[in-house]
Amino acid sequence: GRPLVWHIYPQEEDAHWDKLDAFFELYSGDLAPASTDALRAFWRAWNDGVGSGEAWCVMQHHLPALQLHAERWTHKQVANGDLAGKLVFFYTDWLGSVPVSYAAAP
Repeated sequence: GRPLVWHIYPQEEDAHWDKLDAFFELYSGDLAPASTDALRAFWRAWNDGVGSGEAWCVMQHHLPALQLHAERWTHKQVANGDLAGKLVFFYTDWLGSVPVSYAAAP
């Protein structure tokens, strides 16, 4: 339930920026525009390695809203259920639908 920043590893052709932006859109969906802008600026600066000190100072003004958002985000993720359990269910369900010719030999 704490505000977060994703330090993504750089990829060829800057593919990491698309991933970072996509996750940020999911994560920041219900934040107020000013808090969203401050958090986005910090995420970008942190990952670009330029200007993160200034972006950090601006973001500090939005810390109460970001803290509340992080707590709500955490509760929302917990309400989605156990990820590991869902992956096991998906896999076992998928195995049950695999044609016999693809099943492991005895």
